[in-house]
Amino acid sequence: MKTLKIFSILAILALSVGLTANQAAATLITSLPEGSVITMPSVNYFGQGPESMAPGVTWSSNNANPNSLSVFGYSGTYGFEPNGIWDGMTMAGLNTTSGTMTFAFASPVNAVGGFMNYAPATGTPTIAVYDAGMNLLESATLSFSVSGANAGQFLGFLENSNISFFTLTDAYIGITDLTVWSEPGNGDHCNPVPEPSTFILLGAGLLGLCIRSRMARK
Repeated sequence: MKTLKIFSILAILALSVGLTANQAAATLITSLPEGSVITMPSVNYFGQGPESMAPGVTWSSNNANPNSLSVFGYSGTYGFEPNGIWDGMTMAGLNTTSGTMTFAFASPVNAVGGFMNYAPATGTPTIAVYDAGMNLLESATLSFSVSGANAGQFLGFLENSNISFFTLTDAYIGITDLTVWSEPGNGDHCNPVPEPSTFILLGAGLLGLCIRSRMARK
């Protein structure tokens, strides 16, 4: 009976840990084909906001520098030297070397991203997502190099926990084509492939349950 109890405990622990690992998995993504692009209004706003982007989506910045205020719904020329320039792209830009822009979602989303660029010579930018309690879910440092007009890269996050805030920090970082996805249970976006360690833990749990069943029948 002691052996049976040990196998039962191991099985339950293995299954619990395996499921937790899968649920907590966060993924940096480079595309979001099933997402919806939120149109940024062309308002050519300079300041800290907050500015409404769409119902339930708000943009703001903590950049208080009066000489280089952040921009929202800006469609003029914006430089990312040596990563080129954007011209005619309706965008939001931090417009300074340090600070943070935030997109806040009244209804949490499961994935968010956008087409972005930054000025490499001015710092190391980061992007991050947070839950409603401002607990960090995942972050990433940008390090790509591009050139030419309107160049950049799509980056974002897929997170099984709900995303309430998406932040972009430092290095004149700019973003356009903000894209979100928030339909749980729809394809791979809601169910990322588990890490190899998760498969091992799940296998151990199933093996333990199988052994328990056999011993119970004896």
